Amino acid sequence: MESLKLGFSTFLVLFFSLFLSANNAFSDTSDERAVTQEPPGVGILPSDIDLIESSLWQGSNGFEFSGGVTSLLQSTSGVSTSDTKDQTDFSYTVDLELIYNHDERYYVVIAMEAGEGNGINDNFPSDIEPNYDPYHSSAKGSQDVIISQVYIEGLFLDKSFVINIGKMDVHALYDNNALVSDETTNFISGAFVRAVGTVGRELDKYYSPAVRLLYSPVTWLEAQAIYSHSGVDDLANNPFMVFQLAVKPGFGDLEGNYRAYVTYDARNYEDESGAYKGDVLYGFNFDQYVTDHIGIFFRYATHDNSLLANRVVSMLSGGVTFSAGLWGRADDLLGIGYAQLKANDRLKPPFDEGQTVWEIYYNARINSLLSITPDLQFHKNLPREEKRSVVIYGLRVQADF
Repeated sequence: MESLKLGFSTFLVLFFSLFLSANNAFSDTSDERAVTQEPPGVGILPSDIDLIESSLWQGSNGFEFSGGVTSLLQSTSGVSTSDTKDQTDFSYTVDLELIYNHDERYYVVIAMEAGEGNGINDNFPSDIEPNYDPYHSSAKGSQDVIISQVYIEGLFLDKSFVINIGKMDVHALYDNNALVSDETTNFISGAFVRAVGTVGRELDKYYSPAVRLLYSPVTWLEAQAIYSHSGVDDLANNPFMVFQLAVKPGFGDLEGNYRAYVTYDARNYEDESGAYKGDVLYGFNFDQYVTDHIGIFFRYATHDNSLLANRVVSMLSGGVTFSAGLWGRADDLLGIGYAQLKANDRLKPPFDEGQTVWEIYYNARINSLLSITPDLQFHKNLPREEKRSVVIYGLRVQADF
């Protein structure tokens, strides 16, 4: 494992050295950022440098405050067995963010989170979380207020090279998708938001210390590397590392983003032979507008099928998102998605079909503050012996300020 760590680190150093040396050959002479902005909403810390194009750039120094309240009511039909029953659950989270901008080059970001309720996630066995958020990840349903993120961001090389250091929402930094990664606006099921958590384990402490390096020499290319850890102690051992390459071709005025990434989770996992090793995950996803109002998306992720912890070995998902500008409501969104899991055959699981889910949502923008989203999920092949299909009715209310 030590050799793998050394090899990964050496690879990253060589990669970014090559990228930096190529900057003159690929530099953009315009005064604007050489990064195509994706629609906002992949998390408080943006995955693609969305922050750089935000309203912060309108001034040289100062503070900006923002926040959001996400509330979700979900009810199940088809869950009831001798051990479980259909029920309706409510959960909410509150996110607050304070950003200090210094000379449009350096930023200090402090984010806080509070919430209550775990929703329906723990009501029945499922390999796919039907409620990715609001779910108070740090305190299992309590109302505690936590400092979820504290980090510094610096912009260099004409703002094409970004360094982030601090406590961050690490999983929001990669495997992002412009059409599906915002669980406060788009899909609610975890299978559509991101792969980790369904395929691969999330960090033990969801908000974790990390260093991120991101470089974009030209408008259509972006590379990033992340070194993080599940806690604040013994940071050299059991790290979680990410490398992602994103290509952003433009087909006329239609934006698209294509990403390939690999993660190395050095937490020790037992394999079939009784040995312990890290978990390597490979993923790919894209979002592509095919008209001004219609976009398609796809995601695939897979990891080591020899590890006993990896009961789900891969996942694929895809679908379509419609802007309601098609029928006169430019700020509304309609999304339809399908996801399918593959069980790990080598472990001979009792339920080997692999869970599937269809989800459809309609996000209705009421005004600049409020949006309401009715949502339907149809799950099949739940990992249990009886009543292996369930329908989930949801209503999400999002307030942004």
